[in-house]
Amino acid sequence: MTVNYAHHWFGRSRRDFIAQLRSLADDLESVSKKAFVPTSYVYLDNWFIGERTVPCLLGRFTGHPVITDGRPGFTSEVFFLDDKHKTARTLSRWYLLGDRMNPAFQNQSSTRQ
Repeated sequence: MTVNYAHHWFGRSRRDFIAQLRSLADDLESVSKKAFVPTSYVYLDNWFIGERTVPCLLGRFTGHPVITDGRPGFTSEVFFLDDKHKTARTLSRWYLLGDRMNPAFQNQSSTRQ
């Protein structure tokens, strides 16, 4: 059986995927507006930027619709990150960023075998 990957939209319908991308584009456009504050977000603490095939955030989540509060996990692809305002926008949603993981710990952890 041949699978036609042109009809697979990351586990959702084509219409839902396009709506998600449109929402992302609207959010990225509104970032440039003065006094911008996301209306809803998931809190991510002890976070750092990781990489899958695309940049993502890893950390402990609070308020995520699927990941239990306090559990570690990773986000979908990161499209916007603002350290100053502690916000990030991934393909899926906004994140309010807590403390960033100490880079020395991150580098030490990634070199262990």
